[in-house]
Amino acid sequence: MTAAPGSARDLARHPDEETRYRAVGALDPDDPGDRGVLLERLADASWRVRSAAAERVASGADPGAALPGLLALLSGGPSVGAREAAAKALALA
Repeated sequence: MTAAPGSARDLARHPDEETRYRAVGALDPDDPGDRGVLLERLADASWRVRSAAAERVASGADPGAALPGLLALLSGGPSVGAREAAAKALALA
């Protein structure tokens, strides 16, 4: 399902770094769709967005729900930054 224009999910994919950074904080790590977007943002070009996404993933009531996605990023993430963000989320959980 695609995000509604202007939704936090949509804004988390916006070209502007500050917009993505703010949107990540509005995503619910316990919602499967929002959690998927948070996991995507762990590979963001911006270290600020990656860090905020890692903190948000770890803040969920059941951070273990993100474990498969975090392990996938750790084992084959697209960049060092993505792997480091996944490791941070695991350490915070």
